[in-house]
Amino acid sequence: MKADFDSWRNPLLDDFLRAIRFRSGLYFRPQFRAPWGISVARNCIVFHIVDQGNCWLEVNGMTEPMRLSEGDFVVVTRGDAHIMRDRLSTPAADFFDLVKTHRFAENPTFRAGGKESITTLVCGGAHLETGANNFLIGMLPPVLYVKRTEEAARHWLGLTTEQILAELNSGGPGAKEVITRLADILFIRAVRSYFDHNIEAAESGRLLAVRDEQIGRALAM
Repeated sequence: MKADFDSWRNPLLDDFLRAIRFRSGLYFRPQFRAPWGISVARNCIVFHIVDQGNCWLEVNGMTEPMRLSEGDFVVVTRGDAHIMRDRLSTPAADFFDLVKTHRFAENPTFRAGGKESITTLVCGGAHLETGANNFLIGMLPPVLYVKRTEEAARHWLGLTTEQILAELNSGGPGAKEVITRLADILFIRAVRSYFDHNIEAAESGRLLAVRDEQIGRALAM
């Protein structure tokens, strides 16, 4: 029974994942010293990797803040307004105001904050080539969260993060495009992880449509 189920569902999910391709985006490597806080809102997919240290993430519409640890990867799938900071009580400055004051055009790495413990992030934002209102985005929650400590993510997340950092540091020809392709891979992996963990338990929304045999087969056709 499961083999028959997978015979139409897996190709359908393959199609969703195959459609993931970013247009060239913006990428940053900020280093913050506590106390620090940033607010971000962007009309696109936004991702953050905690390269060093830890922080809190709060996303509009989500009741509980998320504690991010070193190596974790998070995607704000619809670019909802969110805050990242060292402590929940720290005020947040607009991220793009900070970018403007640090000559980002010359260097994607900048430093801000106080004089205490360091948190280094890799931040990026990009649009899908197929547009923001596609079926895939509608299936996803506001936030995708991949922990570096997860067994399935430990290798690919660390390796891809290292490649992105190498490109950010090199600033060589085509570095931005290489990072965009690596961001494709990160997002595909995060979406696939979400499907693996949630599709069998879906009770509502578009993910349930994929799980439902009649609707899923119709979508596959």
